Amino acid sequence: MNRSYLFALIAFLWTVPALTADDGDPLPKVRNYTAEEYGAHPQNWAATQDRRGIMYFGNSAGVLEFDGEFWRLIDLPQGSGAYALAADTAGRVYVGGQGKLGYLAPDSTGTMRYFSLRKTLPAAYQDFDDRVIQIVPTSKGMVFLADRLVLSYQDGTMQVAASEDHLFSAIYIDETLYVVDGAQGLARLEAGRLHGIAGGELLRAQVVLPFLEDQLLLMSAQKGRMLYRLPGQTEGAAFSEWVRPDTVFSRIQVASGVALQQGGFALGTYGMA
Repeated sequence: MNRSYLFALIAFLWTVPALTADDGDPLPKVRNYTAEEYGAHPQNWAATQDRRGIMYFGNSAGVLEFDGEFWRLIDLPQGSGAYALAADTAGRVYVGGQGKLGYLAPDSTGTMRYFSLRKTLPAAYQDFDDRVIQIVPTSKGMVFLADRLVLSYQDGTMQVAASEDHLFSAIYIDETLYVVDGAQGLARLEAGRLHGIAGGELLRAQVVLPFLEDQLLLMSAQKGRMLYRLPGQTEGAAFSEWVRPDTVFSRIQVASGVALQQGGFALGTYGMA
């Protein structure tokens, strides 16, 4: 799953509030950095920020740390790229790579380093070599979404739920983890297992976003744009098509997206509209 095209748009929109022009111009000031400037691979996959405001970028060469002035590359074992990043409520940054899952923390000198969580995997999964494609913070810990596994980490323990096919994306809402599973379509994680949701069997969505207060928006190449009404909402069908009057979605393939704090979405695509 190649997400390299998405990074620039998502990283840009993520930092819009901090980049508003000083002269009152509503358009943000944009500063583009080349691979030569930040000193790593040209391909980037993910971005997050810790409580100090330090930015971290998942790069094909490792994790890039940026304090607004200086760049530094944090290596992962065996030179793995960092394909997923997320910060928990305490600000700790978690990292996923090829067969790698761990977090960043300062060493004895105060320098941020990568620390592996591999030893917390059950014995049957110690040969884990999937690529981690997404990390989801939850009220019960962090969830690492890999090619075929959902790995839930809490208090030093890792629980694993396996798919019979590839996993596409996940979202945590209303204390429930929803996962798009190649074998079952839209599913929810319950009691350590993935359970398919009736009506969502054919959905294979790379993008799942919160929509209004009671729905999920799923963007699928096969089924288009679908809405799923969360349990407990009695009005309307569980699944329905999201109809838009514009035609932009007919010209693009949405590959990633984030919900913005001020409302709306930032969407990354595999092509230009």
